[in-house]
Amino acid sequence: MRVRENDGFELEVVFVIDTGFNSFVTLPRALILQVGLLPTGYSQAKSDDEQQVQLPVFEAVVEWDGNPKAVVVLQVEGSPLLGMALLAGFNLNLDVVEGGSVTIRPIRRGV
Repeated sequence: MRVRENDGFELEVVFVIDTGFNSFVTLPRALILQVGLLPTGYSQAKSDDEQQVQLPVFEAVVEWDGNPKAVVVLQVEGSPLLGMALLAGFNLNLDVVEGGSVTIRPIRRGV
């Protein structure tokens, strides 16, 4: 998925889908700097060991379902994560096997 600052550099990023993550996306500091995202504040979160932490928050634009979409980005080291806030209104289908396919489709209501 392409990630960019509102008027800035664009970068193709591979995300890991995290169904336990309720926000939009995470990116490590190096990718945030590469894209040129500007900080907008901090967010309280719990770490894996249940400690309260403050995470830097950024705003980015991603290409989602063929359209630009503004998203909240949390700075977290490790693999970039795609969370449930971005998947809201979409159907997620995955083959839970090594190399299995992943399909994300918009839910069309009343069609």
